[in-house]
Amino acid sequence: MRIALYDPPRRNGEQTLVLTNLDGEQRAWQYLPGQRRVKMAPDLSYDTPSPVAGGITTMDQQRLFLGRQDRYDFKYVGVEEKLINYNNFAIYDYKACTEEKLFTKNFPNPECMRWELHRVRVVEATLKPGFRHLLPKRRFYLDEDVSGAGTADSYDAAGKLIRVDTMPTIPNYVFGYGMIPDQTVTLDLERGAYMVPSFTAFKGGGYGEVKEHPSTTFSSEDMARSGIR
Repeated sequence: MRIALYDPPRRNGEQTLVLTNLDGEQRAWQYLPGQRRVKMAPDLSYDTPSPVAGGITTMDQQRLFLGRQDRYDFKYVGVEEKLINYNNFAIYDYKACTEEKLFTKNFPNPECMRWELHRVRVVEATLKPGFRHLLPKRRFYLDEDVSGAGTADSYDAAGKLIRVDTMPTIPNYVFGYGMIPDQTVTLDLERGAYMVPSFTAFKGGGYGEVKEHPSTTFSSEDMARSGIR
């Protein structure tokens, strides 16, 4: 995963690169325009606040759960029916949901967020003894049909629900199968704040087929070469 920031102006050119293997092992680097160099960022994992989210979400809340699973005991609970984001065309369409329309107070505009009742697989994560994490208990509701769709509830040490993550998905017409779960909308219930990353609902934004990137794109060396001030 490689993220580049263009706004606000003071962070224009900032980049973050996170490489995750199949075992959840992660390596991370950051490019800071003011320093003009790439640095390893070993702390960009677990419950470290995401550097692009203003403290609203942790690194491992991305895509409901990202990174190593070694701090939790996971338990399969069963199957439920639950409303989850599905076929969310409006949130990706600048004609349907402009930035001004989507970003309403405390919660994204419901007119831009579509929900469907689906069968979901429920998985509960409980923090292992001897470890620490901002979110010691988490409950995941994963769509039974396709990967990437679903929601997650996260609780603090007192058992209070403090964060909710959801994945606005759209069908992957480019490759003809599956869904595109590119965004993780996070609601911080304590602060009354939320985050919608990868916002593409602007003229010229959206998704389309692109040529395969060379492997060097996802390297710290390429971050340094493409860095701007």
